[in-house]
Amino acid sequence: MDFSLTREQQLSKQMFEKFVENEVRPIAAEID
Repeated sequence: MDFSLTREQQLSKQMFEKFVENEVRPIAAEID
């Protein structure tokens, strides 16, 4: 069974990671 991500899934993952890094992390302390 192959559990590796497709190219599309890898791109989605990268976009989400960038979003979290740029948008969520800066305000994480305020939210918590």
